Amino acid sequence: MDNEINGFDEGVAAGGLRNTTQIKILFEYLADALEGGAERDTLVQAVLLHSLVNYFEATQALDELIERGNIEKDENGALTLTDSGKKNLETLLPDLPFSVREIAFADAKAIKRREQIKKSNRVQVNQIENGYETVCNVFHGEDKMMSLTLYAPDLRSALDIAEKFDSDPGKYYSQILSAFYDEQENPDA
Repeated sequence: MDNEINGFDEGVAAGGLRNTTQIKILFEYLADALEGGAERDTLVQAVLLHSLVNYFEATQALDELIERGNIEKDENGALTLTDSGKKNLETLLPDLPFSVREIAFADAKAIKRREQIKKSNRVQVNQIENGYETVCNVFHGEDKMMSLTLYAPDLRSALDIAEKFDSDPGKYYSQILSAFYDEQENPDA
């Protein structure tokens, strides 16, 4: 395949993709490699995070792949590779730089994991009489494992709490459990 620049390259890092065909191959690779596929925004964010692709080229390439039937949306809203996309990928994958593929895959996995965490752990900010409360919930499937309500004097503080909790709810859940277990083991401490 010809590696000539035939797309916008504004904002693309050194080593990133400037060839439309390679950009499409990258999306096909991600849609195939990510277990269960991924949402459209996840795929786009994955190629933008390390400036591997220009935003406009990325969105246009992904739209064309969907339009041509190489990538389709499944019943859960995730984009997955079709049989025709798999044939295309099988033929053209060697033309995609390994380093770009690995960076985009790692970014897509991380973004997808964060999205799954956000979906299974809910945070709500409510205005109350003297300020705000941030309600942090940890779920395992449909089972609520923890609900923690924290007071904040203003909206900015409440949103900061929500953002911190959303970044790693498992960490906070573990720390709270650990505090209770440490207290039980060392009642005099």
